[in-house]
Amino acid sequence: MLARERQLYILQKLGMQPAITASQLADELNCSRSTIQRDLTVLDGRGEIQRHFGGAMRPQVDTIMSSLNESALDIKMDRNAAAKRVIAARALEEVSDGDLVFIDSGSTPLYLLPGLAERRVIVVTNSFAAVTRLAGLHAEVYLLGGRYDHRYQATMDAITVREIQDFRFDIAIFGANGVDLTFGEAYVSEYQIGEIKRNVLDRSKKSILLIDDTKFEYTGVCRYAMLDDFDKVFVNKTPDGQPIPENFVVCKED
Repeated sequence: MLARERQLYILQKLGMQPAITASQLADELNCSRSTIQRDLTVLDGRGEIQRHFGGAMRPQVDTIMSSLNESALDIKMDRNAAAKRVIAARALEEVSDGDLVFIDSGSTPLYLLPGLAERRVIVVTNSFAAVTRLAGLHAEVYLLGGRYDHRYQATMDAITVREIQDFRFDIAIFGANGVDLTFGEAYVSEYQIGEIKRNVLDRSKKSILLIDDTKFEYTGVCRYAMLDDFDKVFVNKTPDGQPIPENFVVCKED
């Protein structure tokens, strides 16, 4: 079967159901999982599907994000990259030399790191992905302990929460799996992740949330904050016809 024939089959399946696993597709198409993963990468790049951990889902589906459908960090990093860069560049202006900065384990905060690495700041994070991107650069970095989750490339358990209490952050920079403007809530896919974010919020003098416009299409298993808990919310664009909270900052590409 040709690659395009397989890809059309995948699109047809997602027309009948909201998500499908790579293993199921490999069995149905009598090919390897690596072949399916290549097809999913092509379709995701065209915006015809949205990859998630172990398979794919329809794009722009209004859904609840959970551990069952959350994408791995490596996949999320490449999604909406241009918007994330614009948001991060604007949010970087909120950080001052000498700040104690918390960076959470979301994909969008990671886009601040190239600029943050050249600042005179101290970074605290539970994100191993953040630490590896800061290696060898100027910033002083503390990595919080706890159980390591390979999918999120972050530490996340009671040890992580306990170590947060030892810090008083000048600014904390967060991501979210989804937001709901009607209820004014920010969501994550797992309770433990939400618990870490809530504790950081409590220990921060200033907090900012970074979201691209696709986050308006999703909610999540756990609400971790109200949108007005953040001093500022940076986003590349907002939904048409909805009132926008006063703390929202729309970041436009130059």
